[in-house]
Amino acid sequence: MREYFSLSDLSGLPGLPITRRGVAVFAARAHWPFRKRQASGGGREYHVSCLPESARLDLMRREADRYIQTRPPKIEGIDDLANLVLGEKAKALSSLPPRYQRLALARYIVVQSAKKFSQSAFVPKWPGWKTFSELYNAGSFPVEAFASSEVKKVSAATLYNWSTALDAGGVIALAGKPRSQKGK
Repeated sequence: MREYFSLSDLSGLPGLPITRRGVAVFAARAHWPFRKRQASGGGREYHVSCLPESARLDLMRREADRYIQTRPPKIEGIDDLANLVLGEKAKALSSLPPRYQRLALARYIVVQSAKKFSQSAFVPKWPGWKTFSELYNAGSFPVEAFASSEVKKVSAATLYNWSTALDAGGVIALAGKPRSQKGK
């Protein structure tokens, strides 16, 4: 996500005035730090960390929509994906049954996407994860097709649990516990 936004980008966002002039006055009164705009026309750009939280979350949604238009091509094959995403940690997955390898890798991709999403907008984890889960569940946030087929829906609480498990036990902890298939 971009870090600096012009007055045109900011006008009309939740919690900000509708006009460019109104945003400029609002920013001056709040003593927002700025940098000179590099594009033609000059002007000022303001850092995303200065914005109200509601405006940052709205910008996150807009940037996610923009990313959908320019996302990288899909990768075929779970082994290639595991090596690309996990690097050296991919070896740890090989000790699991294939079903749990897929589940752990999909959850890892979703958790990492949620973390990057909330960090890029400079919002606390919980509001960022809540917004991410709304976008993900609506199918509006792009992740690998493989991950979205394994993880149909996710809540902010689930993201928290997966993140905690990932930090404590690594990627293998995201596989869950094997269940008995008795009676099926």
